Amino acid sequence: AELPRRAAKKPRPRRHGVHFWLTDGVHVALRRRPPDGLLGGMEELPGTPWRDAAWDWAEAAAHAPAAAAWRPVGEVRHVFTHFELSIAVHAARVESLTRTLPSGLSARRRDRLAESALPSVMRKCAAVAEAAEARGA
Repeated sequence: AELPRRAAKKPRPRRHGVHFWLTDGVHVALRRRPPDGLLGGMEELPGTPWRDAAWDWAEAAAHAPAAAAWRPVGEVRHVFTHFELSIAVHAARVESLTRTLPSGLSARRRDRLAESALPSVMRKCAAVAEAAEARGA
């Protein structure tokens, strides 16, 4: 008499990360993800690994791409198939990114980011950082 009911979906686990928007106003620092795994070979803002526990600033700062006056500018939430990701975005400005680029990073012109191989979660992070700059935060 009663149709079979769908089983309730399991809640997705939540992971946490911190990513860094390092800019000189014209360029932004990016790195390439490893070729294998989630978002393999795509570019991203430098940051921490993604893990189950939230990052405190002391731990996250060790992953910052440069010594700078980092400030929190927002948070991004993104849903993947098997987990939800919460990313704290921190931003800093340096005088010249192209002259002081940390090893393993590349400088991309901000006005050409749309041409970069950024996954949507990183595009969200960039939008949060740029919106904070526009607000003067």
